[in-house]
Amino acid sequence: MKDGVRAHPDFCELLRRNGLEGFDDFVGRRTASVGRPAGDGGSIVLTLDGSDGPRDLVLHRGARLGLRQVLDDLSQLRLPTAPVVRQARVAEVCRECGVEAVAVAAEGCRHRLGLGWEGFLLTERVSFGTPVPQVLREWQTGIATTARQRHRFCYELGQFVGRLHHSHLAFGRPNLGRIHARPQRFASGRDLWHFCLVDFEGMVLTSSRRRHRSDLRRLLRAAGALCPARRDLLRFALGYATVRRDPRVPLRKALAHSFAWAKRTWRIVASRPAPAKLDDFIRIGRVVVHAAYMSLLQEHGIGSFRNVFQYEGGVRLDKPGLGRRERIRVQLPGSDGRPVTLYLKRYRQPGLRDQWRRILTRRADHSTAWWEWQQVRRLRRAGIPTPTPVAFGEKMGGWREKCSFIVLASAPGESLEQWVPRNLMDGQTTIGVEDRRRLVRQVALLTRALHQAGFCHRDLYLSHVFADMADPSTPVLTLIDLQRVFQPGWRKRRWRVKDLASLHFSCPRRAVSATDRLRFVLAYLDADRLTPTGKRLIRQVAAKAARIARHNARKAAATVAQPNANG
Repeated sequence: MKDGVRAHPDFCELLRRNGLEGFDDFVGRRTASVGRPAGDGGSIVLTLDGSDGPRDLVLHRGARLGLRQVLDDLSQLRLPTAPVVRQARVAEVCRECGVEAVAVAAEGCRHRLGLGWEGFLLTERVSFGTPVPQVLREWQTGIATTARQRHRFCYELGQFVGRLHHSHLAFGRPNLGRIHARPQRFASGRDLWHFCLVDFEGMVLTSSRRRHRSDLRRLLRAAGALCPARRDLLRFALGYATVRRDPRVPLRKALAHSFAWAKRTWRIVASRPAPAKLDDFIRIGRVVVHAAYMSLLQEHGIGSFRNVFQYEGGVRLDKPGLGRRERIRVQLPGSDGRPVTLYLKRYRQPGLRDQWRRILTRRADHSTAWWEWQQVRRLRRAGIPTPTPVAFGEKMGGWREKCSFIVLASAPGESLEQWVPRNLMDGQTTIGVEDRRRLVRQVALLTRALHQAGFCHRDLYLSHVFADMADPSTPVLTLIDLQRVFQPGWRKRRWRVKDLASLHFSCPRRAVSATDRLRFVLAYLDADRLTPTGKRLIRQVAAKAARIARHNARKAAATVAQPNANG
């Protein structure tokens, strides 16, 4: 090989046979015209003619080293390097440390000013086993498996992650989907699992325990959505600890050292109810569609990105302050004859102020609709009731959002903002005392579950909590308007107080008594009586609610004064 290209000896003859020797042969136009796309980014599949028949390889060609990547690397005290070059280095470390990973056929790098400016990575196409999330999902849906298989799976998955960290590697963006698993039976009749790393994107070389702990925390939360049993998580932790512990250190002490920091996360995951089967989604061009709704949307001409923005049906739900955002209620006839109500949000060329707010507070590389889509799915994985996500699409120009949309199914029932005054005002309640207390408790438990999962709503008013009161003894609550939901990294109490104050402010005094509000606080704190901590929380919530009331009064006065000034 030449021009800074390194190839594995087993693939040299195959690459020469197909004329792939120089750097330009891999990254040039000729290769791009031969291959076919393979997933996201600049990856393409190359079908090469070998002596024993055609072989499929995946060529990863990342963008050149940009200013954003340089600044990101410098902020982490790393030598700026193109992402694909870093992936090649990770693959080399896996090979040297004996970590099972997809075979690398060739890699290449061009340097400029001593920096890895541009590169490529050629790997075998994955034909190994099944992604770990799919294995867990199959078990969750009832596919037959033995308890021993499940136990060995969790233990050996922990060992595999432990070997990765012991090799001074970190996932960067932990994703269980990049690990594939396959059961294998030995001659002795013992069943074990074979794991393989199939994707190096985002992985970094580091021996930092902080990065490794961050990996474990995120992997634990991701696995908790599919496999929340405490024993399964303990087996994962045991497998991880057996790899990294000093032989002179007892296993119990090593386990406490590696996972003592995750006690709170572990407790939250273990306390979650078993989640329902995850939704299945299909990507069609720029649009991601729920599989159960795909035929319905395509049948009525709103299945593509362009058609969504050309759609003129439905009922517009405009209100002041929406700006360039459109809200439309769409009612379509279902396959069983019943109408299906959907809510469509469209964002057309958001203004500069909205663009900066999105870049600074959410994600620079994705749209506002994408953010809400992700929050809906994350909340559903955490067991928080939300509307079913139906479809989503976005069109970006670098960091600038051009247009995007999101479609959500309607929530059952009606908002508590409408239901409470009509049914609880001035003591003329239409439900029993026990049902009234049960509703207050359910709202408190929903808010508590939201905060325990690490989320804050930031607009948690009664208008954004829907209740299906068909059976008052079992109210069904749903959270809506999740555009501003986020997971604060610091000052969490401040945002939780804001959520509680928003609920307190939006509850009519003539409908919700002080006793109901006290029951709400006790249920939220899971306490039988008020403690000094609870009293301090009540004072903070009352003060924040007063500030919200003053802000709304000034805003209303300014709105009234503006037409008079124009007149």
